[in-house]
Amino acid sequence: MAETKRKVAAVLDRAISESEDDLLIVSHGGIMKFMRKELIKRGFKGPRFDIAVNGKLYLFEKE
Repeated sequence: MAETKRKVAAVLDRAISESEDDLLIVSHGGIMKFMRKELIKRGFKGPRFDIAVNGKLYLFEKE
């Protein structure tokens, strides 16, 4: 579990630092909870969810 959280944080760090504009990340629903928490820590705003719905777009924006 801790390793998964570290990997999600590392992927987000790299993706955000290399992105010049909008960014689309496609992920497994099980990883979405970890990813949401990391994005919120980084100042992004987005929807809350218990279980990610298959094929649904979750938009997180930095204000």
